[in-house]
Amino acid sequence: MLLRPGCPLCTTFYIEIILFDPGVVHMTGLGKPRSRFGHYIDAHSISQRELSKRSGVSRNTISRLAKSDDNLPSLASARKILDCLREAGHDVEAKNFWDI
Repeated sequence: MLLRPGCPLCTTFYIEIILFDPGVVHMTGLGKPRSRFGHYIDAHSISQRELSKRSGVSRNTISRLAKSDDNLPSLASARKILDCLREAGHDVEAKNFWDI
């Protein structure tokens, strides 16, 4: 478990305790299937709308990527999303979310 201060995309503080198993379809409390990327932004209370606005990637693309690990971003979109998350203080790499 890790308690870290928040970032401009997140709530003030968050606790990171989620483990991801690649290839397993994860569901949120609302019964929505989520990708590894979707779980990450949910766990860190990152708004799809805010991530879209700050990264320059369309909200439809962010939403599609959050639904299933079968959906892959273009290299340009992946770079924009990762750069945005890193600027906000997240230590992330493409391999954390996608098999590209």
